[in-house]
Amino acid sequence: MGFLDTQPAPVGGDGDDPYASFRSEHPREVLALLRELRDGSTPVTLAGPGGAALAGTVWSVDA
Repeated sequence: MGFLDTQPAPVGGDGDDPYASFRSEHPREVLALLRELRDGSTPVTLAGPGGAALAGTVWSVDA
């Protein structure tokens, strides 16, 4: 599976957040998402703008 080198979209001060519909802020939503990632053994990649990246899976959720 290939991945594209992407950059985040700029979030302007005009209140228009292009990622608002994808954001999970309520603790119950975050917990449910983490449990889905854990139960599905879904690969997760955390990447920074400088090219540093960490790949792994969510092994446990302590809630």
